[in-house]
Amino acid sequence: MWWYSVHYGKRNGFDFMWIMDRLCITVAFAGCMIRLGNLFNSEIYGDVTSLPWGFIFDLRGETEPKHPTQIYEALSYLILGLALVWVYKYKLDKVYRGFFFGVFLIGCFGMRFLIEFIKEPQVGFE
Repeated sequence: MWWYSVHYGKRNGFDFMWIMDRLCITVAFAGCMIRLGNLFNSEIYGDVTSLPWGFIFDLRGETEPKHPTQIYEALSYLILGLALVWVYKYKLDKVYRGFFFGVFLIGCFGMRFLIEFIKEPQVGFE
């Protein structure tokens, strides 16, 4: 993205932050789809839970319900993406360049940080 903004974007009036502001909106929705794929593959699940929405991941031989952290992350990315689209659609003239990218980074990694506390440690398996 940086290379594109330096070589082609400047000619057309697009700098790096302009590109990242637009790109991060779609990346939020892509992150949602990736986490749903993790759910379908029984990957990256959470600790044991007694909550009624706990999942038993039979594919991995689990017998106890686990936190569906993939759904938690997918929902956080979806809400973040929808919020960014709303601001883009209705408040674009009131925000500064880099706003969307900054909100995306804080929202995405903030939620990831919080969700990591209920995830099981990931180990290599094949």
